[in-house]
Amino acid sequence: MLYRKFHPSVCLKDLIECHFVWDSEGENCAGRVFDSPPSGFTSIVFNYADPYSLTNLKHKLLTLPEAFVAGQSLYRYSLTMSGTIGMVGSVFKPAGLHTLFGIDMASIVEERQPLSGFVSGGQDSVLFSAIREAADPELRAGLLDAFFVSE
Repeated sequence: MLYRKFHPSVCLKDLIECHFVWDSEGENCAGRVFDSPPSGFTSIVFNYADPYSLTNLKHKLLTLPEAFVAGQSLYRYSLTMSGTIGMVGSVFKPAGLHTLFGIDMASIVEERQPLSGFVSGGQDSVLFSAIREAADPELRAGLLDAFFVSE
């Protein structure tokens, strides 16, 4: 199991806390549940492996989109895996998502919403294709960095 954090580029350090890669490296994690504490951070996540679901106070076993925006979590939540884990994402500082995308932060509290609703022109699909094809964690994190620098 691999979990790594990467620092964003200097020009993004005021907006992004870190990029991360979580990969089970082929291990089947079906049925495993990972609990997470509340978090004031928001994130954008790309899932390049098997689908997984979220349970929190608003949702029970909500299957998450392949690419989504995660709002702040005021309460504990859990992720239930259906197979292999493969995700890459960026964790934003409190005003980061609003600054980059103009997202109303109150509207996404305790939510996971498709990224396609927040970016235009299919940019999310182009980035996701590159993430899927990337050979290693460093390259995946670098793709995120390049994407946000271009925003």
